[in-house]
Amino acid sequence: SLAAASADPAGGDADAGGSLRTPRSASFHEAAKGLDGASPAVPDAMVAEYERVKRELEQMREMKAKYEELRSNHEKLKVENEEVRKIVGDMYVSVDEDKEITDKYKATYKEIVDSLAPGGGPPKTGELMPKLYDLMVRMNDEDIRKEYMVQMEIILNDDPSVSERVKGIAEGMSIKLGEMMDTPRHQRIAKLAKEEEDRKQAQRQQQQNQADAAKSKEREAAQRKRNGQAYDALEPAIRQVLGVKPLSLFGDERQLAQRVQNRLELRMVVMSAPELKMIGPGQYKSMGTGGLKPDEVRALTHKLEQQKDLLNTSADAQRLLAMLKRKIAALPTDGAPPPSPGGAAAASRANGGPP
Repeated sequence: SLAAASADPAGGDADAGGSLRTPRSASFHEAAKGLDGASPAVPDAMVAEYERVKRELEQMREMKAKYEELRSNHEKLKVENEEVRKIVGDMYVSVDEDKEITDKYKATYKEIVDSLAPGGGPPKTGELMPKLYDLMVRMNDEDIRKEYMVQMEIILNDDPSVSERVKGIAEGMSIKLGEMMDTPRHQRIAKLAKEEEDRKQAQRQQQQNQADAAKSKEREAAQRKRNGQAYDALEPAIRQVLGVKPLSLFGDERQLAQRVQNRLELRMVVMSAPELKMIGPGQYKSMGTGGLKPDEVRALTHKLEQQKDLLNTSADAQRLLAMLKRKIAALPTDGAPPPSPGGAAAASRANGGPP
């Protein structure tokens, strides 16, 4: 009965509507049978379709498992390739490239030897040996060993047909090849790449140094020009107030006369060479750039740079000039030429103003 079937745990249970629900462990074919187990509840075609779909699902699960395994292996291989690429860099050598390298090496070596033969023209060692060494670095380990034996045989055999120049090249190559025999190819290539990068870096640094030197030279020329302009403007103004009592002057001239009276550095601008040589070490020690205006520093620098004899004999003058140049290094090189100190007062007197 339906109640008995519902009570049997192995036979399934019934819902409230009295319809049969099969247990999860029952197959589709068993569930398709009637309650008495005698006749199928669905056509055989549907059962066959179910079995086919089931097989396809199993195949898909197997394929997915294989795909996941392949993908995992692929990821591992990618990581390994990246590690190798870090060591080898962009100069990885494939099988085809390996043969091409060996062929180029043989052709280059033959060209060098032919150039050393009588009537072979100018030697090409200087031109082709760097290329030959580059190819040697890229050759596989077996070819390196073979070529080492070839070069050693050239050195050891007393073949009269082999010139001393060829033997000299063989000696140099055997040393290089001997060093390479103890180093795997990927390490040789990595070393070559580093040397090339170092060479390029050195070239870039040299170019930068040359550019910096050119800029420094240009700046020094501009500073010397400004120094000369400052001297041309300041020197006549100082001569005009030199020895004049500041109280007898007005405005900028009075200020300049007072500064000239107090600062030996300003009086040096108008001194002659013998007068400059009379300045003693104690006076030099009291000098400095503090309190001097930029154009005064420039004018004195220009004056001292013209005194070659003084600079050759006086270490104190050299120290003062170095101090002045350090001050000038922080000054701009552009701008209008400096005005003449006291020029306004001179112009006022020329126009009938106060003396």
